[in-house]
Amino acid sequence: MSAQSNPTDPAGREDEDAFNVVCRAELREGIVGQVETYPLPDDAVSHQESQPKQTYEPELRGERDKVHPRLREWLAGRSGDEREQLIVVLADQITIPRFPEPATDEPRESERNRGLLERAQELVRSIEAQRAPGYQRLEASLADAEATLVERFWIINGVVAEMPLKSVERLASREDVVSIEPRFSGEEPPQDEVDDARARLDSDPYFNLGLTGGWIGLLDTGVRFSHTQFTNPSHIDFRRDCNKPEEEFVGVLEAAHPGVGPGNRPSLAFVLKTVNDVLPVYASGAATMLGPLVGPRLRIRGKVVDLTREGGIRELWIATIASTMEE
Repeated sequence: MSAQSNPTDPAGREDEDAFNVVCRAELREGIVGQVETYPLPDDAVSHQESQPKQTYEPELRGERDKVHPRLREWLAGRSGDEREQLIVVLADQITIPRFPEPATDEPRESERNRGLLERAQELVRSIEAQRAPGYQRLEASLADAEATLVERFWIINGVVAEMPLKSVERLASREDVVSIEPRFSGEEPPQDEVDDARARLDSDPYFNLGLTGGWIGLLDTGVRFSHTQFTNPSHIDFRRDCNKPEEEFVGVLEAAHPGVGPGNRPSLAFVLKTVNDVLPVYASGAATMLGPLVGPRLRIRGKVVDLTREGGIRELWIATIASTMEE
């Protein structure tokens, strides 16, 4: 339990949201009404020993090219004396701190929000000061490559530099250079992407709660779940391949010793025995829904999810129970 006294008012905080706190909010037409908080009850927490998360990362087929594909095309087809503005990203050793949350229920120009903005700007100045020595060394190297520094970034360790194309390979050979890409590649910039995304997700009611943590579900065309942003620490509770087609299974449902489901939660209290397999079963509200169905032969539609690479097991995630068949 966090020592945060009011989890529903995060304004000014620079730490994480309170742990083990349940927030109950009344929403009417997307507007937050009454908000209540109370501690998570003790019986809601599992004390089962967790298993370490294991990830599988396929071997790289070759060394990753630091040079962007469009820039690589320019190097092959254009004069080396032509100059372009390029974004150069360097390896980063600085951890960006958490910035203070604004008071969303007050005007931007309120005394409280002006103070919080100044604190945020103070953090930016501190980060810029930490980056300054490295940027000074980089600027000297850029001068040797006939390059001119255009802009420094603070949130990432990177710069915009104007340079002749013939200097790109030399710069890319530096060990601390992560990537080089064109600043202007000719691609049409995204239009109102934040507004469009918030409208599609209907996320305003969540943001109106003033919370920045909790559970978030994402639908994506693909995710590299072993990326350090997801595994250090682990932020993914469970994954489901929505593109994999559902299959039909016929078998008998039996009660079993609870296993460990995705996210190390004890949920797999049933197995489906088919002619060729025994599959632990997971479904929302498993005990309530599946308990009465133990015994007779069932026809079930669902997906087999293989979590063995993550320290789990193969599971049958039920979508629908199409029909029952008497033995």
